Amino acid sequence: MNKIGIMQGRLSPMINNKLQAFPVGSWESEFEKASRLGFNCIEMIFEEDNLDKNPLYSSEGILKIKNLINKTNVNVYSICAGYFIKNRLFGESIKTIQENIRILKVLINLCSSLHIKIIEIPCIEESEIKGKDEMNELVNSLKQLYPYLEREKNSIALEASLPPLKFYKLIKLINHPRIGITYDTGNSSYFGHSPSKEIKLLGKWISHVHIKDKTKHGESVPLGEGNVDFDEVFKQLSDINYKGLFILETPRGKNELKSALKNKEFLKPYFKKYGMVGKVQA
Repeated sequence: MNKIGIMQGRLSPMINNKLQAFPVGSWESEFEKASRLGFNCIEMIFEEDNLDKNPLYSSEGILKIKNLINKTNVNVYSICAGYFIKNRLFGESIKTIQENIRILKVLINLCSSLHIKIIEIPCIEESEIKGKDEMNELVNSLKQLYPYLEREKNSIALEASLPPLKFYKLIKLINHPRIGITYDTGNSSYFGHSPSKEIKLLGKWISHVHIKDKTKHGESVPLGEGNVDFDEVFKQLSDINYKGLFILETPRGKNELKSALKNKEFLKPYFKKYGMVGKVQA
């Protein structure tokens, strides 16, 4: 089966009008909901808000997640570490960067006990990379993580708003097998990047795919209602023999469960057309 998952929080009502937020009171019930809808996995969120209530950041929480995985057969292969959007790994004082690296090391160690393979670090919004100095600072910060990633056998996937050529230069500069890329279909379209050019250039490092659709104004919409050329996206991913996760990062609509199922069903013809059924592995 394809490993198709959904972002944590998308199977719960919206919190404070935020498209993405850790669902404090309903995160546990999302595992059962995901199972009913036929999802293989949930991508959990690690963010600054409600950090003390996030199960990813305590041994007791990790045990709860393990029990839910065993009960529902819905796994956690990846997390979205939005915490590092505000708590950056570059562009801050040395003391602040080192504290943020310390927290990331703790997170890596905790995630390894759940066999979480990918920790996504978004370099977007407040953490957008601006200029060579910030790029070099990020590379130096990531170098401090290499021993932890190798020992714990998990990886980091960077999501960035960089143009493809600059992203290519960054990932070449990093040059480590445990640092890859998150390809986000909606963001790529919004920034005007061509799927054929972008995926051909960066495909070697794409370890993680977020599926969403966006309008030219940047609004997230149900799959097929925005500007993303899904036919071209899946063609290119098939051409590079992509075998990673597909995580839905789609809007909830009036009914989050019906919307999630509709978006999941939208993908089926593309998997079939490009021979990706049974080929995608977590």
